[in-house]
Amino acid sequence: MLRSLRISNYALIESAEWNPSSGLNVITGETGAGKSILLGALGLIRGERADKNVLYNPEQKCVVEGVFELDRDRFEAFFEQHDLDFYSETWLRREFSEQGRSRAFINDSPVVLEVMRSLTQLLIDVHGQRDTSPVLSDEFKFQFFDTPQLETYREDYREYSQLSTRIKQLQSDIQANLRESDYLTFQWNELNDMNLIDGELDELKAELDTLEHGEIIQRFMAQWQTVLEQDSVGVLGQLAELKSDAHQLAKRVDSMQAHAERLDALIEELKDLDFELQRSYAQADFDPRELELKSERMHQLQQAMQKHRVAQLADLIALRDSYHEKLSASNGMQEELDQLIEQRSKSETQLQKLASELSAQRTAQIPKLEQMVSKELHKLGMEHAVFKVELKQNESLNSWGFDNLSLLFSANPGSAPLRLEKVASGGEFSRLMLVLKAYLARNHELPTLIFDEIDTGVSGKVATKVGAMLEEMADHMQIVAITHLPQVASKGNSHFRVVKTVQADQTRTEIMSLSHEDRIEEIASMLGGAEASEASLRNARELLGY
Repeated sequence: MLRSLRISNYALIESAEWNPSSGLNVITGETGAGKSILLGALGLIRGERADKNVLYNPEQKCVVEGVFELDRDRFEAFFEQHDLDFYSETWLRREFSEQGRSRAFINDSPVVLEVMRSLTQLLIDVHGQRDTSPVLSDEFKFQFFDTPQLETYREDYREYSQLSTRIKQLQSDIQANLRESDYLTFQWNELNDMNLIDGELDELKAELDTLEHGEIIQRFMAQWQTVLEQDSVGVLGQLAELKSDAHQLAKRVDSMQAHAERLDALIEELKDLDFELQRSYAQADFDPRELELKSERMHQLQQAMQKHRVAQLADLIALRDSYHEKLSASNGMQEELDQLIEQRSKSETQLQKLASELSAQRTAQIPKLEQMVSKELHKLGMEHAVFKVELKQNESLNSWGFDNLSLLFSANPGSAPLRLEKVASGGEFSRLMLVLKAYLARNHELPTLIFDEIDTGVSGKVATKVGAMLEEMADHMQIVAITHLPQVASKGNSHFRVVKTVQADQTRTEIMSLSHEDRIEEIASMLGGAEASEASLRNARELLGY
């Protein structure tokens, strides 16, 4: 429910605040006073396009704020879906400037305009005299036949649609994979046959270095052995003797002990170096055949890396594995596709059963709805009006079952009912919409309803009945009616007047909340013109019940 609307720097409004009540709110004012400006400002927080030309002062930004009272059970899921903080008193704010910058906020959190539009569609429904869009929407038409099974059906249908989308995507992916299957198979086989091993390139390089210099290494190792271990003159033997002498001397000369220990360490380092050399090069030999094989392997790996444009052997291995994964995925996708098709077939069978039940329920409900709407239209001065609902079934399922619904209308005797949007005049259409929405108000939880001069073209007793119908609707929801009719205005729980004033060559529009006495004068002026007579004042009091 709308608690407050605050407007600054919009059109002829410098600053205004409107606080509607929970029942029937009526807005009156002379033609041209600016009632449409109020709806235009409200349209900004409903996500409509901002036009910089309506700025009251181009040097300042326009700000429109709406404060709504929300039911947690109904709206909390929306806020969670859009990662917004929920408050039972929720603020919607829209700003725009002369430079064309526009921003939207929900509870001070910036949001894209589509999120604000989605929320306000659940909060406010504005109906103008020729607004046919609700009637043309399936969402509106099928509300009249809401049943417990419908929500179950629609949830199942969403899952069915998701299955169909996934199946279509899988089929496309499988076809794409089939087109490149031969290529993937060839590339994977080629790389797989190479028996790639991570780190092999570095090992090959080291082995080739050894093989290419085998003779030199052999001569070095022979010389090393001679120097290190030759009898009586080998370095290790000589150092061993020096080690013994050094330790003997250290027993007599304290300062020699440190040098003896360093000599021990030197001998151990030489032994360790000998071990490493023996391990690495003791078997070094120049084998032309092995050198050729290793060189060919190195060339094979480098050529493959160049072909596939990778810098590391690990990248080539990863590429090989990716080909294998894609080939495996094709098989997996086909298995998934088969399962999903079977699942969709079962889902379709269940949906067809539910859709048939929905069609039967709607067929049974149609006569009652037709009779009720036609009866209410007769009360509103259309004695010969006929309202019909046409239900046709499709062969394929849609989000409402098998059904397509059309609303048909005829205002004149002898005229066959035709689609509503083609035959109803402005006044007729307004009254029909009032009847339909009154029906929904009694049976569904609707948002705040705003009727913009829905009573155009009626007067007298019909106007009184229109006011009574709006009053009845307001028992179930918040109603705002912009009206020129005193019979309608008198039914309001709250009454507001839009006034245009001119001060210092500056035109301004204001919205005023009327007191009891103000309402009497306003209704009287609507009955008898600008100068209220005693008779019109008396009639106004009667209408208001004062």
